[in-house]
Amino acid sequence: MAQVIDLPDELATLAGPACIIWNVNERAAFVVKLDRQTIDGFRGALPIGLRAECGFYPDSAVIRLELSFHDQPSTPYVLDVFLNVMQPMHLSLLRLLKDQETIEIHFLNVDNHHALTKSISYPTRNRHELSALVDQAIEHNCRLSRLDFAAAKAAMLRDRPL
Repeated sequence: MAQVIDLPDELATLAGPACIIWNVNERAAFVVKLDRQTIDGFRGALPIGLRAECGFYPDSAVIRLELSFHDQPSTPYVLDVFLNVMQPMHLSLLRLLKDQETIEIHFLNVDNHHALTKSISYPTRNRHELSALVDQAIEHNCRLSRLDFAAAKAAMLRDRPL
């Protein structure tokens, strides 16, 4: 039986590609919306990388989580998610994520139907690094008099493109 994921409206209406972090069964999970052909290329065993980074900007701190699917090792398929530690839902998801030994990635087709789920391990070292990034982002933002996450995200995209 296909898994049902209650999607936020902004993802349900996008055609794809799209990637979010979402609470699925009380765990932080990636929900990735792609076309069927791309999803089919991810079936079977393939290396999947997860990298966390934090950008500190005059407008806000930005946490970026980057998923890379190495179906073609020389040109991996990369998706990213930007999180704002000052947004309660994002902070809650980051806190869930840092306590998980594994992370699920749920793939949806463009019709929002579940097509595939992959699970990756999330080593203790990486979870500690994410926790430190979250703490640093909160500290940075607490020193700012005004926050503009959208401007900081735009700066990160400009400074550190995929």
